[in-house]
Amino acid sequence: MNIDQIIRKADFIADAIRASGTVSSLWTPEEKVDLVNEVYELLQPTLRLARKHYFARRVLSTDSSTTILRQTYAPSSLALVVDTRTYTLPPDFVEIIRLSPRISTTDTTNQGVRFIHRDVASPHFMDRDLQGGVSGTQQAGSYLFDVQGDRTLRISPAARAAMDVELVYVAQRAGLYRTTTGTVSVAALTVTGVSTVFSDAALQLGAMELILGTSGSATVPTPSLQTTYPAVSSLDSATQLTLVGPTPGTYAVGTGFILSAVPQIPVVHHRWMASLVAVLMQ
Repeated sequence: MNIDQIIRKADFIADAIRASGTVSSLWTPEEKVDLVNEVYELLQPTLRLARKHYFARRVLSTDSSTTILRQTYAPSSLALVVDTRTYTLPPDFVEIIRLSPRISTTDTTNQGVRFIHRDVASPHFMDRDLQGGVSGTQQAGSYLFDVQGDRTLRISPAARAAMDVELVYVAQRAGLYRTTTGTVSVAALTVTGVSTVFSDAALQLGAMELILGTSGSATVPTPSLQTTYPAVSSLDSATQLTLVGPTPGTYAVGTGFILSAVPQIPVVHHRWMASLVAVLMQ
């Protein structure tokens, strides 16, 4: 279910949809989107209690720069630098699952290095700090690490040599997003927009679905709970996106639409989200 289907389901549960099919004006669409995002944020720590590695994300310090939660982040900032103790974690960082050297079949230099979590205030961590930095070849052994503040990774002792690392961490999901701005036409799997803002959606993490209205009509469609909508493969620009097959058919210029985010949680919990949204509405 996408965010618009969740809102539609919540309207049904809260009896906000009248017999005529119209929706109560008590809640605006913007307010409903905010309620869905509130529930989405509440569900994430609950699901992590069920399985610690929900929402895990893997980053290598050799990866290219990317946009995370509307911020540009360079994974290269995680690579160890000689005599340096602090490094910047990704904008969506919640908790470290694993920190290790980046090992490949052609680079096994750092196989003996380990990163061990310790409280930065512990005597062991402070003893390591007092060792100071030792430049030179990386030695088999361990670094201690802890997280300070929201996104600062601190290691001890200071790095002896440059080293690429692998980070696996729990990631905060981006807020759910929808847009109805502009109109579109569809040919095969290519969607072309007029006055659309697809590039803004490209800054969001997660899946998106396209809800199409009547071909050639600018009226924004009403989502159906019985329909599986075409998923978006890529957001190519502010006025173009590509769908995952099969093709939804041909739609003329001027077609109204909704570009709607899909919560990145197991599908079995989507209706649960709708029920919680309805409770908040009531």
